[in-house]
Amino acid sequence: MDKEAAKIEHLKLIQQVIERLARSSFIIKTAASTVTAAIVAAMAAASTPQVGLGGVALLSLWGLDAFYLSRERGFRDLFDQVRKGTASEYNAESYFTMTTRPGQAGSIWRAVCSSTLLVLYPSLLLVIGAVAAAMQLC
Repeated sequence: MDKEAAKIEHLKLIQQVIERLARSSFIIKTAASTVTAAIVAAMAAASTPQVGLGGVALLSLWGLDAFYLSRERGFRDLFDQVRKGTASEYNAESYFTMTTRPGQAGSIWRAVCSSTLLVLYPSLLLVIGAVAAAMQLC
C-alpha cells in the first residue's frame, strides 16, 4: 500500500469513529427530550412534581453528551493532523494510529459549555421547572 492510499484509509477509519460519536450524541439528545416529555407527563399525572428526578436524569445525559462531543472533537483534530500529514509519517510504530491526545480539543467542561449543549439542556431543565412551578400554582 502506498503512502497516499494508506493516508486515505486512515482518514476513512477516523471518519467512521467521528460518525459513530456524532450518532451517539444525537441519540443522547433524543433520549433527553424523551426523558423530559416523560417527566412532564408523570408530573401531570401525579400530584407532586418530580423535578429532582428529571434534573438528575438531564444532568447525567448532559454530561454524557459532553463526553461524546469532547471525544468527537479529539478525533476531528486527529483527522486534520492526518489530512495535513502531521500526525505520523506512517512508520511501523504509529501506522494507522487512532490515539487522540488528552485535552487536544478541549476538556469535557469546555464541551459542556458548547453552544449546542447550552441551548438544549438548560431549555429542557426550564421546561421541567416551569411545569413544576405551574403545578404549584394550581
